[in-house]
Amino acid sequence: MGADEARNNLEAILPSIESAIAEAGSEQDARLQIINRVLTEVLGWGFEQIKTELANDRGFADYALWDEQYTRVVCIVEAKKTGHLVIDTVSSKKTEVQLGGSVLKKAKEGIDQAVGYSVEMSCNFAVVTDGNSWIFFRLSMEGRPLREKKAIVFPDLASVLEDFATFYELLSAEAVQQRLHLARLNQAEGFTPRATEPRYYVRHPEEARLQPRSEFSRDISEVFNRFFAGMSSDTDSEMRRSCFVETRESQVADVTLGKIAAHLVNTIQLLETEQSQALKDEIAGAIASKQSEICLIVGNKGAGKSTFIERFFQDVLPSELRGACVTAVVNLADFTGDQHSLQRWLSERLRDRLEDAIFCDKPATYEDYMGMFFGTYRRWSEATYRDLYATDKTAFKIKFGEYVEKRRSEAPDEYVLGLLRHTAASRIKLPCVVFDNTDQHTSLIQEAVFQYAVSLRNGCVCFLLVPITDRSIWRLSKSGSFQSYTSRTFFLPSPPAREILQKRIRFIEHKLEEDAATSGTYFSSKGIRVSITNLNAFVKVLEEAFIRDGALSGLIARLANFDIRRMMLLAQRTICSPSFRVEDLIKVYVAKQNQAAFDSRRAIRALILGEYDRHLEQSSEFVSNVFATEGGRPYSPLLVLSILELLSGMRRQVSSDADAGYLGSWEIIDYFDPCKVEAEDIRYVLKLLLKRRLIEPLEPDRDDYYDSLKVGITHAGEAHQELAFCDVVYAEQMAVATGVRSEALRSKLALLARNMGDRETRGALLSTFLDHLSDEDARKIAIPPSAPYAAQRKLRSELKGRRT
Repeated sequence: MGADEARNNLEAILPSIESAIAEAGSEQDARLQIINRVLTEVLGWGFEQIKTELANDRGFADYALWDEQYTRVVCIVEAKKTGHLVIDTVSSKKTEVQLGGSVLKKAKEGIDQAVGYSVEMSCNFAVVTDGNSWIFFRLSMEGRPLREKKAIVFPDLASVLEDFATFYELLSAEAVQQRLHLARLNQAEGFTPRATEPRYYVRHPEEARLQPRSEFSRDISEVFNRFFAGMSSDTDSEMRRSCFVETRESQVADVTLGKIAAHLVNTIQLLETEQSQALKDEIAGAIASKQSEICLIVGNKGAGKSTFIERFFQDVLPSELRGACVTAVVNLADFTGDQHSLQRWLSERLRDRLEDAIFCDKPATYEDYMGMFFGTYRRWSEATYRDLYATDKTAFKIKFGEYVEKRRSEAPDEYVLGLLRHTAASRIKLPCVVFDNTDQHTSLIQEAVFQYAVSLRNGCVCFLLVPITDRSIWRLSKSGSFQSYTSRTFFLPSPPAREILQKRIRFIEHKLEEDAATSGTYFSSKGIRVSITNLNAFVKVLEEAFIRDGALSGLIARLANFDIRRMMLLAQRTICSPSFRVEDLIKVYVAKQNQAAFDSRRAIRALILGEYDRHLEQSSEFVSNVFATEGGRPYSPLLVLSILELLSGMRRQVSSDADAGYLGSWEIIDYFDPCKVEAEDIRYVLKLLLKRRLIEPLEPDRDDYYDSLKVGITHAGEAHQELAFCDVVYAEQMAVATGVRSEALRSKLALLARNMGDRETRGALLSTFLDHLSDEDARKIAIPPSAPYAAQRKLRSELKGRRT
């Protein structure tokens, strides 16, 4: 509903409202006949967003208006009896007055009640009304006396109609959700847009250039693509077996999954020995409800769930059990995400995968269809179409075939159950269904997939595997189908990056230890053009970089939030960066006869710069400049670190309840309000941090920002804290990549940056840059001396300590 439609709605109900005002009934009459209608019919609030008589320590709030996600109160409305809200002015127009001034002196009782309820409900916006007169004001934690703040007042409904645009943006559900009401109140306070600032760069991002890569570096990149980027279905089985990093949890899952599969296969084989068809059907029905299994493989994104499952069925499961299974994998990476079409999509994909697996790319026979729908076939032949069956079997078969084809195309879910039953009862094999990459979708989709798996389990004997993220299982276990149905759950943690790299390095070393002909053939078959000698040297360089000292591999893992694919991508970006100069290290290794050289500063610089000659934010997927600000939004260069510190502190204080480590965006805004940080700056930074994966939403299916979002710090966020305060190379690179507002400062930094090879000069560069950060922060943020801000004061103290 837009403002024009809302105004039309108000004009339509105005006669009945004016009649109610004229009768001057009780407060309850004003609420029922006027305020309720204005809120719902004019301003677009849903009844589910409106709570009345909400109890709190101050009494009962007349109205509490909730946001769309029902997570917090966004407005308190205090209702008074019609005619009892006195505004002492002869003006009939909308006006802006001091909350504690003479105009609103006679309305003080209602205002005080609204303030009290707002404080109790942690709400910073309140309205007082009798249905005819309306008072809007904002509470603030900034220390300014409330009575000095401005209120926007509409003396009567005529003034509302006269300036309906303002009224609509103050109280409509749409406007409050977009926080337009705060913009109107800020305007009333006389807030003016802040001035922008220029930005001067030592190394301007628009002048960034790709560093030239050597031919050898490109060849080494191909080695990474083949042996480090990941293990997918096109990876040879030997490498998959050798390079999968087993954890205690994955070993337990291997054993348990094998036992479950063996038990189910044995159960189906027992059915074959039964002679009575009726008894067989009864036993099959009992097993269908008690013996089927759903297993959840839980891990974070990129933990290797898909690889684990693929490896389990191809390499871990004993051959005799593997031969007794029919495996169908439904890859939800191909699903569009439309929840309404999910069930049919799953059934159609599973139908196709099962047909391929059961019939081995050959069409099913008529006898197969008889077995799949034997109950229907027998009912037709003995009852429904008995005469046709007796007189013309060909016509009967055609009719039955048309029925099956119709089931296949129009009722794929029913057809899938027929395929599963056919596999178990006729082919004496265990149907194993894997719903892979479920975790790429929202929690609603993941829960729907689980419910679909439950329906299959209840319909036939089968073994179902559903990979799901740890965040999703935690959220969904609190409600929905995960509470209603039993399933076995295995947690698959991401192994350390050091171990992942070590497995791959050891595999390459093993291949290099084979005779020259065999080794050379193997690597050339992979498209590797690097000589065996240089490959040996490259492996030793990798060992020095990632294995002997785990600091670099640990940093890579955290920056990638322990996503295996992203870890390998960042490792490749680092080693293959022109800044790393891997060819030089290999030459040193060969020349010094097996003595590898490794420069940790060079490695960190390569990790930061990638292929460019400077840090380029838009091209750096893993490393962010936490000090950067835009000239059009010149907030403190320490605001990003301040927010990360707040969230990090929450994470450290949490109990066993995981959501305690997350803060609502409105809580972060309120926390920084006394620091004179504008709410819009907080929102902007939170959006930026979400995009850069330094924070994550509590709800796994929401990566976009909204004002009720709860967020927590990620491993990447913690890694950036460490880089900002502990890593000299990071600070030096950000010093030349961060825009500053002074040309004189830029010139000073640029002069120092010309001699980065000198240690003392680098120290002066760092000290100058950190002085600038502290000075800018002091101008733009005022940290209160109270206890809740001790961590913020410590953050700034530690930064100053780095200068000395």
